[in-house]
Amino acid sequence: MLLFINYVNKFKNFIKGGNMGKAKELNYINLAYFYIFSPNNFFHIVNSRKDSHKIAWLVFAFILLISLCFFISISPTITNIVASVFQEYDLKFSEKFNILILVILLLLGTVQIVATIFTSFYILHITSILFGGKSTARQFFQNYILAMIPLGIKFIILTLFAVTIGSDFSFSYIDSLNKSSFSLLTNLLIDPFFWWSSILGCIALKESHKLSYMKSIMIISLLFLLGLSTVMLFNLI
Repeated sequence: MLLFINYVNKFKNFIKGGNMGKAKELNYINLAYFYIFSPNNFFHIVNSRKDSHKIAWLVFAFILLISLCFFISISPTITNIVASVFQEYDLKFSEKFNILILVILLLLGTVQIVATIFTSFYILHITSILFGGKSTARQFFQNYILAMIPLGIKFIILTLFAVTIGSDFSFSYIDSLNKSSFSLLTNLLIDPFFWWSSILGCIALKESHKLSYMKSIMIISLLFLLGLSTVMLFNLI
C-alpha cells in the first residue's frame, strides 16, 4: 500500500511539473479527457515536457504493479487447480505450498508482462523503421507505453471482479488452455481494451515515427497477426 501511495505522489509531482505554459494548469480530468477523446493532444502534452521519459517508466511501473495485483487475486483458483492435481496423483498437498505457488506466480507474471511489453515494443519499433520511421527507441517508448494504459485499466477491472465475484471468473477470462482458437479470437475481437490500445498504438506510431495512419495501421495489424498466430500455435501443441 505504501508503495502504491508513493507511486501516486510521484505521478502527481510529474503532472504538476514541467515547462508547458498552460499545460501546468491541466488537472486529472483534463488529462483523462484528452487521453480518451483527443489522444493526439495528450501525446503532444506529454512529449513537450523535458522529463517526459519519466512518465513512461512510471506508467510501465503502474502496469506491472496492477498486473501483479491481478495475479495475486487469481492465486486461489490456481492453488485449487494445483491441489486437485496433487489429489489426482494421491500426493499430499501442504498449506505451505500456497506461499510457494504465489511466489512462482508473481515471478512468472513479472516475466510474462515485461517480456510481452518489450517484445511488442521492439517489434513495432524495428518494423516502423523498416517502413521509414524516424523515431529513436527512447522517443517511441514514451508514446508506446502510454498506449498500453488500457491494459492497466483492464487488469484493474479484472482484479476487482476477482475480489468481488471470485477468482474463478477472472481466471477463466485469461485461461487459454481450455479455449478453442475461435474462442480466443472472438474474445480478443470483442475486447474494447484491445481496440482502445490498438488505436492508441497507431497514434503513437504516427506521432513518434511520423508515419501515415495507413502505415501505422498496417504495422499494428502485423503485430496482431503475429501475436494471434503464436497463441494459436501454443494452443495446438
